[in-house]
Amino acid sequence: MSNESATPSAPRGRGFSLRTILPLLFTFQIIAAFGVTGYISYRNGQKTVDDMASQLCTEIMSRIEQHLDSYLNTAESINNTNLHLAQQGLLDVGNVQQLSHYFWDQGQRFRGLGTIAFGSREGDFIGANEPEKYIVLAHRSLTNGSIRRYAANQQGYMSNTVIREKPNYDARTRDWYQTAKKAGKPVWARISASVTGARLDLTAAAPYIDSSNVLKGIFMTDVSLGEISEFLRSLKIGKFGQVVIIERDGNVVASSFRETPYIVVDNAKGIIKRLSLKESKNPLIAEAGRQLVSNFSNLQSISGHQRLVEDVDGKRYFLQVAPYRNDGIDFLTAVILPEADFMEHISANNRTTLLFSLAALMIAIGFGIWTSRWVVQPIITLSSAAKKIGEGRWEQIPVSERADEIGELSRSFSTMGVQLQNSLETLQNEKEKTNAIIAGIGDGISIQNREYKVLYQNQIHINMVGSHLGEYCYEGYERKSEVCDSCPVAKTFLDGEIHTAARKVEFPHGTSYFELTTSPLRDATGEIIAGIEVVRDVTEKKKMEEELVRVQKLESVGVLAGGLAHDFNNLLTSIVGNISLAKLYIGQSNSAYERLQDAEKASLRATHLTRQLLTFSRGGAPIKKTVNISSTLKEAISFALSGSPVKAVFHIDEKLWNLNADEGQLNQVFNNLAVNAIQAMPNGGTLAVQALNVTPAENDIPLLPAGNYVKIAIADTGTGIPQEHLSRIFDPYFTTKQKGSGLGLSTVYSIVKKHDGQVTVDSKSGVGSTFTVYLKASQDKPLPPEAMGTVTIQGTGRILVMDDEKMVRDIAGKMLRTLGYEVFFARDGVEALDLYTKALHTPEAFNAVIMDLTIPGGMGGKETIQSLRILDPEVVALVSSGYSNDPIMAGFTDFGFKGVIAKPYTLEGLSRALRAALG
Repeated sequence: MSNESATPSAPRGRGFSLRTILPLLFTFQIIAAFGVTGYISYRNGQKTVDDMASQLCTEIMSRIEQHLDSYLNTAESINNTNLHLAQQGLLDVGNVQQLSHYFWDQGQRFRGLGTIAFGSREGDFIGANEPEKYIVLAHRSLTNGSIRRYAANQQGYMSNTVIREKPNYDARTRDWYQTAKKAGKPVWARISASVTGARLDLTAAAPYIDSSNVLKGIFMTDVSLGEISEFLRSLKIGKFGQVVIIERDGNVVASSFRETPYIVVDNAKGIIKRLSLKESKNPLIAEAGRQLVSNFSNLQSISGHQRLVEDVDGKRYFLQVAPYRNDGIDFLTAVILPEADFMEHISANNRTTLLFSLAALMIAIGFGIWTSRWVVQPIITLSSAAKKIGEGRWEQIPVSERADEIGELSRSFSTMGVQLQNSLETLQNEKEKTNAIIAGIGDGISIQNREYKVLYQNQIHINMVGSHLGEYCYEGYERKSEVCDSCPVAKTFLDGEIHTAARKVEFPHGTSYFELTTSPLRDATGEIIAGIEVVRDVTEKKKMEEELVRVQKLESVGVLAGGLAHDFNNLLTSIVGNISLAKLYIGQSNSAYERLQDAEKASLRATHLTRQLLTFSRGGAPIKKTVNISSTLKEAISFALSGSPVKAVFHIDEKLWNLNADEGQLNQVFNNLAVNAIQAMPNGGTLAVQALNVTPAENDIPLLPAGNYVKIAIADTGTGIPQEHLSRIFDPYFTTKQKGSGLGLSTVYSIVKKHDGQVTVDSKSGVGSTFTVYLKASQDKPLPPEAMGTVTIQGTGRILVMDDEKMVRDIAGKMLRTLGYEVFFARDGVEALDLYTKALHTPEAFNAVIMDLTIPGGMGGKETIQSLRILDPEVVALVSSGYSNDPIMAGFTDFGFKGVIAKPYTLEGLSRALRAALG
């Protein structure tokens, strides 16, 4: 296509010059705009008046509602306070002088209220009216059933001067008393006249019911409707505006017009008639009543703000009505505003505005004519330059055929504008699409150019590693001076393929693990210009994998540890039993007695090792009970540190929560952590021990559910643990110390896990280590400790001992015979059942059976007791096991056993267990 055909053609004829038509159009537009503006201004003036009236009505109603809320809530609060004091025994409703003076003091503190009083269930009435300076009393004996007003002295006490008296008064007949009694809760009574008919009161009443659910009387507080009217009169509602509060039946409650809202029918008897809205002497208020009746046949139907604009005698009035509700009170608030209150200033302003507008019109026309001529010349110049810009550079599109300079300018810029608009729209769409895709990816994304400079990071990536835009990736991410070894981005640059890698990054807050996936970013020619790196945080996944490996290691060690502990306890049973017998045979006077006693203590201490091994086995489940570990923590740490150069400093919460835990296993945890600290501080130091209550939220502590926990932190000032060893310190048999088996911290880890807790470590080389244990708190209370005997108890009877180990049977037999029992033996449950069955219902029946819990390859105690109980529901069976931590040992009664004997056992322990079981 030639350039001639691509250029828009010029118009055939030339019309009016822009120099001529522009001033005419400009003048016409100003006049038209002035006319439209004037009309809109007039309409807006009318709307402004309506809006101002509506806003003023709404503001007045809001102030009324706030005042009523405060005023009425004060009366309710006084009743609630008096009711609470009476129920607590702090207010004697039978003490006339005390009660009336107390009500007087309340009247002084809460100004604006009427009578505050109490009506008893016998019909008595005691009250005070501080604003009118009198005490009111009606009492069967003190006033002979009359109600009297006594003048009050300056201190608020009742004098002997009677101001007014009315006979035959019974508080129980009053509407406020009956309403509160029927409701059984604090209520508002209907508006009623006072006893003398001198005023209208709105009464808040609250029934006083004692602890035996007996009604003692009613507390009441009068709200003066006159005070509400005074407040309404204080509101600024224009020159002639009025506001009125009415009940749903149309009776006036209060108004801004000075008139009494009732008519006295019989002054002597105190009989009055309520004033309705239409009966008001104020014409505005009366007209408002007629309009409400005309527009709303039933005032009960008004449920929200209602606004009326009415013409009365050629004058416009605004009427706005809205409900007011408060704990049973249901009023209507009406505001009446004459339009004349607003229009006086508005009319004056309109006249002034018109004069200024006409002057501004003349000036604008003159200035517009000058401006139009001033504008035309630059447009002509711009049109000439625009034609050069448009020649051959932009794709041509149809343009305006106007014959003026604006048309020339349009033809010059049309192609450029269309193409630019299309380009911008395309670019914006692509940008929004790209941002949506990136935002939808839950991983971190960064882009690096061929020089490894960071060109882009999304917000997730910034949250992971911080902002490093413009930096070299190896400097910003890895703090290195050259490209990292095995860099996946570098591999992508080499072969254009997708590569993955794993990274471990040390941050001040800890170590994080990331998975990286890189892919090439190519230009239109296919050349790689940058690398896209997608990063996923797998720290939690890594921790869970390490946790799983650690648990699997502990379980594998537990299989071996359980068997060793069981066999070891059997050996200790034989040793301890023989020592106990030897001590008995030689007596305390023998010089060898003390040696035997030391040997017995040493053998019993060896059970510490079996408990440590049992921690890893299936039988190592904790035997839990409710405990408070404050003393256990102190004793375990202090015992472990005795004789060492390490000093302990304790900071234990005095109100430390209880735990549902195995106290013996926790003692082992604290002992092992203290021993670990001693080994870390060979030259002495300080061990800080802290215990406090904490309530971490979900994910505050990794792998620990939210809840209440006791946190125990044990911090040493030793050599610390190297970072490369931190991940393995809880592994079985892993140790960096010359002494020790490597089971200490593994035991700690296993015990805490079996208590559904968590143990963490924070350590820095050369500074020290802090081990923190979290144990779930319990709301239960600990049981008192059991008393323990120290001597053997002789007995008689036939005892059947079931155990697979001959040495255990032998020593058990010797110990039982020494205690006076006749002993028989069985190697497993089958043999025990056979012997028990044969002896049952004969003179040789067994008095008790002692059964080993675990019989390798045979029937153990758990299975045997079930069959024994079928044979003999009254069987006396005691469970014994080398697995001293087996749950059956703690809950033996749940399985049918009458007693428990943990191996190894002494002569004294065996005798006590039998005596307890046999009774």
